[in-house]
Amino acid sequence: MVFITITEDEFASTLGTNFTRTVSSNEVCFECPVSSVGGVVVRIYSSIAATKGQSRGKGKDAIRVLAIDTVTDRCVVNPHKKGKSHIKRTNSWAKNTLDMAREVYKTVAQRKTWIESIRKDTP
Repeated sequence: MVFITITEDEFASTLGTNFTRTVSSNEVCFECPVSSVGGVVVRIYSSIAATKGQSRGKGKDAIRVLAIDTVTDRCVVNPHKKGKSHIKRTNSWAKNTLDMAREVYKTVAQRKTWIESIRKDTP
């Protein structure tokens, strides 16, 4: 596997118009709302430094895909904790990122009842 540099424009183009750009801790993220559960977004941490517009150096970061409940500010789906590897910045990064985003999106729908219950328990 060969490491490649990814630009912010490449990442945004790969994801399309359903995702919006945001920044978290100087990392460019992309978010897509999950229509079946209001207030939940699929968030992709791109490994792109917001100040540079391209991915960090080899071995410095990886692409991660999570679902965040914006109501409680909690992560509600983290496939990386279930043994799924982070997404390496290699030639297959785009396909792997889109596949993981689809998986996380579907998982949110399956966990709708649970997500709504944790909202009731959150002060």
